[in-house]
Amino acid sequence: MIRIKLNKYLLVFSSLLVLLGTAVNYPSGNASRISFDGATAISILSALILLIIMSVFSRNLEISKRGLLLNTVIALGYSIILVIGRAYTSRGNLSLIWESGRDVWYSVLSWLAISILLFYLFLTVYQLTIKFHLREMPINAEGKVKFYLFIFLLLAVLALPYFVVSIPGLAGYDGMRQMDELFHQKTIYGVFSLTNHHPLFTTLLQGFFVKVGLSCFHSINAGILLNSIFLNLLTIASFSLLVTIIACYFNKYVAVVLAVFFGGFPAVIEWANGLDKTGYFVAFFILFISALLLLDVQTTIENRFAIWLLVVSGVLLSLTRNDGVVYLILAALGSIWLKQRKKIFIAVLVAVLLTLGLSKGLTMVTKALPTEPMESLSIPMQQLARVAKDNPASLNRSEKRQLNHFFNYSKIAAAYNPEFADSVKVNSRWPYYKFVGDYQQRMKLYKSQQFVKDKGSFWQLWLQIGMKNKRLYLEALVGQNIFYLYPQNHPSYFSWIVGPNDAGNETVTRLFANYHLKNPNLFYSFATLLKKGSELPLVNWLFISFTWFALYLLPSVAIIDQRRFAYLNLILVGGAVVLISLVSPVNGFLRYTLPLIVLDPLLLILCFYKKDGER
Repeated sequence: MIRIKLNKYLLVFSSLLVLLGTAVNYPSGNASRISFDGATAISILSALILLIIMSVFSRNLEISKRGLLLNTVIALGYSIILVIGRAYTSRGNLSLIWESGRDVWYSVLSWLAISILLFYLFLTVYQLTIKFHLREMPINAEGKVKFYLFIFLLLAVLALPYFVVSIPGLAGYDGMRQMDELFHQKTIYGVFSLTNHHPLFTTLLQGFFVKVGLSCFHSINAGILLNSIFLNLLTIASFSLLVTIIACYFNKYVAVVLAVFFGGFPAVIEWANGLDKTGYFVAFFILFISALLLLDVQTTIENRFAIWLLVVSGVLLSLTRNDGVVYLILAALGSIWLKQRKKIFIAVLVAVLLTLGLSKGLTMVTKALPTEPMESLSIPMQQLARVAKDNPASLNRSEKRQLNHFFNYSKIAAAYNPEFADSVKVNSRWPYYKFVGDYQQRMKLYKSQQFVKDKGSFWQLWLQIGMKNKRLYLEALVGQNIFYLYPQNHPSYFSWIVGPNDAGNETVTRLFANYHLKNPNLFYSFATLLKKGSELPLVNWLFISFTWFALYLLPSVAIIDQRRFAYLNLILVGGAVVLISLVSPVNGFLRYTLPLIVLDPLLLILCFYKKDGER
């Protein structure tokens, strides 16, 4: 550790840079330019006060050289993202940054100001984690069952209003589509067949409850209700286990607060009432994190239980998300410093092999088609569509012809939405509505598609066009991801809800013709109330993806700098969530951030509590 005393002249200079940098204004409108006249006195004063507070708090810094380097690099790096975000959200492109030499200097000044503010913010968080380690108040080992039951009851009470207003359960587009595939429903495009587009396991699991409802009660609503009841119990049980682990090893009062947050936060708990794969993914992710945390903190008592929990939850997690195996692999890599790393490696290997075997087996038994290749190509497809829209003159005849092999080239420019890749995907040469007939016929058609048989030429074409359109590729990348990284967004967890529509619609087939909420007026009044509450100042920060990305970054850096590598597996799993979100088809969608909402509070707890023997 080294002690740093900040020079008063440095503080004055830093204050001046912050004053000037926060006055830089990025206006809206194509005709507008960056200027100094847009910042209010309040914003400048607030930035100055914040800097002063941080400076006073950090007057005598105790920090490792590694920590100082990490804080500096992250502050300088992330401020670049924020400057890019300011420019992009102002105009929808990055022209404001480099339109003129003056704009470049304004952008540099803004970057320096934000870097300074972030640097002091990171140092403040770092100092807090060092100076304020809370004492442990674990529950009695003999009382953990009673505590688990208490938390289960508490969560059930908190979740009950969400369940009641949503009876029989919320049917979203994805869930309806999964059931349409399972029951081979006819649409305006043809008859749906089973695919792994949405994980097949979740289709069959939800389909089981729907079949029971149709067989025993002759009602789709009964099936959806059974699914909601089961998913609520599973989610509550998973959260109760995680909270009990926190109470056993850290602090029972913190654990109760955590339970209240999990049970009352609508962006999390409402997914337990949906006919949608997301609720199952959240529940299994909680179990997976619980297993990792237990392996990180326990000695030998629950070792066997933790290992088995890791295997079971890992398999279920991977069967629930097509990219779930990534979480298992990173968790194993992050466990290299643990004493039981061999057991963890074997457990992860078993989980991966079981996942591959079960996935293959389910696909063969049900004769489902594999996941479409386009699902992993959101970013490159958006980049190509942006070129077709903003710079079609850069494409020669041969390139347009090749693009037309993969897309309906005449439509992708008009279809391009900077924040939603599915608009381009639906114009790809992927005739999902033609995948009819027996399994051999459907598989033959699947393998004949350009994205499958000649994926290499797609990447070659993408690179070729990209060399001529570097700026547009960058702007498409920013447009697809900026609201995960920049603090400007609107609540999005309500947007997945689909109400009952006409039976002939693509999304609502005859299977769902009689689907309806028991009390739609009550639900929509409740949803409206939640939406208004989520838009309140300060509260609205909980409903944007940026917040959870930031809350992941700060404690992770502190934990790594303190060389507490026992928790590296949790940090790497969080990193996987970040990367998967950034390649998702939707910009800033809170659904993709849900794992971080579960993980971030744990990382914050780990920052302020140290176990015996830890540095």
